[in-house]
Amino acid sequence: MTLPSDMDSREFSKFREREDGQCAVAVDLGNADVSTGGGGGGDATYRSPEDFTVAYTSAETITLSGLPYTPTTVQFVSVKVQVSADKAVTYSPTGSAFSYAAGVLTVAGATFAATDEYVVTVIGPDKAYTAVTTSNRNTETDPLSAQHTPVCLVDTTNISAATHYYPSATGGTMDGYKDISATGKFIDADGTLTLTLEVSNDEDAATADFNAIKFHDDDSLVDAEVASLTVTNGTLLITASKANLNYRRYRWVVVASGATNTVILYERKKAL
Repeated sequence: MTLPSDMDSREFSKFREREDGQCAVAVDLGNADVSTGGGGGGDATYRSPEDFTVAYTSAETITLSGLPYTPTTVQFVSVKVQVSADKAVTYSPTGSAFSYAAGVLTVAGATFAATDEYVVTVIGPDKAYTAVTTSNRNTETDPLSAQHTPVCLVDTTNISAATHYYPSATGGTMDGYKDISATGKFIDADGTLTLTLEVSNDEDAATADFNAIKFHDDDSLVDAEVASLTVTNGTLLITASKANLNYRRYRWVVVASGATNTVILYERKKAL
């Protein structure tokens, strides 16, 4: 379309009268370069398949699911249908053809097929805005407080009279974690079971040299740094921990003097 020659006409064409009689800037949403942000940051554009899913229903209807709000018909910007191997757009109706109700979008004159793929663009509420608190959200995707791993290292009876390593002889890694703890139970009616903690910063797990370090016995009757925990001809409840275990590798070491026993160890590592 040829632009008006004089400046006043160009300025006048920028505006439209709204239904409430107010003046608004005219925006061509159908040709706008809209964002497809995944959440947060002031984005009010939702597009499938990133933000919600679209399924074929009939030649003129498709079903939308996964939108966090209920859109109105006027909020739909475009429907692009991709049917060829190179994902070329073959059909892109304008908003005047849309009608939306109960999760189903009707596009008058469309010729949808069950094998089509759809890119539906719709305008909605700001993804970062929370109306209840009138504030913008700033969400951490993988917070440190959620990074923890509870693991059962061993829960068995009658381990052999030997030295055993948990989670393995080459140890576990503390990469991404800060603190570690272990709980469990040792029972040995006719021998000795001993627990120690070894660490290494060697880059080669297979040939690493591990060295024993002290850890904390959290038992309320002890509450002290210890080099080991031992039980002889009896039962020992284990509550051990090591804060800020700043080593690359670690391993819990269990030494059994005999083969009649019960050994239970549960471990937890956390980043924060």
